[in-house]
Amino acid sequence: MKDEADESRGKKSNMVFKVVSNDGEEFEIDDNIAQQSSILKLYSDEGFSGSVPLSKVNSVFLRHIIEFCNHHKNDLQPEFDDDDDDDPNRDIYESKRADDISEWDLNFTQQFTAKDGTLFDIIMLNFLFYISMHIE
Repeated sequence: MKDEADESRGKKSNMVFKVVSNDGEEFEIDDNIAQQSSILKLYSDEGFSGSVPLSKVNSVFLRHIIEFCNHHKNDLQPEFDDDDDDDPNRDIYESKRADDISEWDLNFTQQFTAKDGTLFDIIMLNFLFYISMHIE
């Protein structure tokens, strides 16, 4: 027999709300995608059911962010160990090695370039959304 907490978790995982780009395009996202962004997670956790305006994001880049989050929605979230005393030489900001990046992520990031400014834009959006699985 399921208790109320189990039922509420089941309902929440199916929750969908809308985000609106600065050029007026509306996108539906589900809770699994929203949970990857610290900002959108706040709306999701509160059970928000309206539209969230994203004034700094156009539809082209929002579509890419949603694609990235949708691809990674079932990934385990990174765990941070507050007790780093056991390895004083460990650098928590150390980048991943190139062979740690999946082929999908590599292909995803290669569509953005520094020359046309899209690489900078997608990195800034990553910070704007505070996505926990950062593009490396």
